[in-house]
Amino acid sequence: MEKVEGWDGREFAPLYKDLLFIFADGSIAGQREDNATGGIGVVLANEEAVLHKFSKCYKGPTRVMCPTQVTNNRMELRAIIEGLKNFVQDYEDPGSYRIMVVSDSAYAINSAKDYLIKWQKNGWQTREGKPVKNQDLWKELIKLLEHQCCPEVIWQHCRGHQGIPLNELADKLAQSEVR
Repeated sequence: MEKVEGWDGREFAPLYKDLLFIFADGSIAGQREDNATGGIGVVLANEEAVLHKFSKCYKGPTRVMCPTQVTNNRMELRAIIEGLKNFVQDYEDPGSYRIMVVSDSAYAINSAKDYLIKWQKNGWQTREGKPVKNQDLWKELIKLLEHQCCPEVIWQHCRGHQGIPLNELADKLAQSEVR
């Protein structure tokens, strides 16, 4: 376990007890989606310390490593998915934990909280009848949550670059992959 100066999960989420936190961030470098380089940063923590952290690089299809486009929203979602996958792999009986997923991506958090179930029921169409973007990642997230993860996930948006220690760490990890 690694202590991070300024981190106190009880202060960050005072209404909840005994949470595991997944701070997730995504980043991209490059202007064209088919040639961008993306990075994710993930920090798993309890109320007192960092338990695990990691980062990963993704490259757009013309750069071989990633079969789909690399966009900022896709990297934000990928960071959340990889954080949850890591949690499932590393913890015995993941269904016994309460998880708070924290991201500075309003798109990812608000969509997961407010739209994901509606999109699924509407055949992956928006209210306007258009196809939902990033369906492949949303479907992967649903499968992970339904079949492998914990019964309670709390989705929490935080403002980026506001001095929240573990969000800053996730951002730093994601940025390190696109430099």
